[in-house]
Amino acid sequence: TICIFAHPDAGCGQTPSPRLHFLYPNSGKIGTNVEVTIGGADLDEASELIFSNPKLKAAVKMSAATEIVPAKPLPNQFTVTIPEDSEPGIYEVRTFGRFGFSTPRRFIVGLETEVICNDQNKTSETAMPISVGSAVNGRATANAKHYFKFALKDQEKVTIECQTRTIDSKMDPVVIISDLSGKEIARSRSSSFQSPTIFFKAPRASQYIVEIRDAVFSGGTEFFYRLRISNLPYISGVSPNVIQSGTKQDLTLFGWNLPGGIEQTDS
Repeated sequence: TICIFAHPDAGCGQTPSPRLHFLYPNSGKIGTNVEVTIGGADLDEASELIFSNPKLKAAVKMSAATEIVPAKPLPNQFTVTIPEDSEPGIYEVRTFGRFGFSTPRRFIVGLETEVICNDQNKTSETAMPISVGSAVNGRATANAKHYFKFALKDQEKVTIECQTRTIDSKMDPVVIISDLSGKEIARSRSSSFQSPTIFFKAPRASQYIVEIRDAVFSGGTEFFYRLRISNLPYISGVSPNVIQSGTKQDLTLFGWNLPGGIEQTDS
């Protein structure tokens, strides 16, 4: 009897498995077109983005044609169209190319105005101006922080949330709110089940600074984030959270900026 064992490093002739590591930016506003770049492994000839929401469509971005050179597909670049009748939410997206479908990543369809971090905001003095009702797509830079500046009215209430785990990012974010003098007002760090979220009530009409960094100062293409500053209603919990089928039940909502809500205090 002759036994033949394959060397562990020998090729088995298997087809590569495409892996989508990132999609940037990771979100878009309803009724807009978003130019995104993808990255990963074995994404050769990626020609499609397929979303779990069939209303979302993507087309390969093309280079500008000249009299000599025709337009050509730009590798790993797409234009995503989000129709006006789309519903806000988090959807899965995969690429399709030479080796088939990739692993999924998440894409957010939102109501906020979407902007891209300018990467020139690594000090409080160069903080990037943003406004309430916007969402910033950025990537953490190793050994650095990102700063943003926004204005609030006296006693205005907003939710400040840094989304990372919900969009499959490797970033473990820390979010800090300070006044213009640099005095820290509030901070939050992600947990295993929730993004860093700060419910902030402006003590006075002024501008405020948001500081974002990775907890261990890591960074790179897969350390992306989406920073939301919103005055929309935010539900953080509901009680009871289980209702028997076929019955009616009064529910109590907990959160921030809820219509007709009662503000809770520590006293």
